[in-house]
Amino acid sequence: MATLQQTVKDLQAAQQSAANQISDLQRQLSAEQGERKLLSEQVGALAARVDRLLTPNAETTTPALHPATPTPQTAKKKRGSR
Repeated sequence: MATLQQTVKDLQAAQQSAANQISDLQRQLSAEQGERKLLSEQVGALAARVDRLLTPNAETTTPALHPATPTPQTAKKKRGSR
């Protein structure tokens, strides 16, 4: 009978230890999820800043809709329409 009682006590102790470990893991997981969310928001903000920095550069590298100097085709059209 004493061995059965000791086995029950050991099982209860193991159960409590497992419950404590699960609780610790849940707290750790929650903290990591919060950190991931913060990092995700920071990456999003940085990506938006990079996009804003690149947008003016993209506009200067693309051809203008109304070029300041006429191209040979537009010069011919203007001369021929007179």
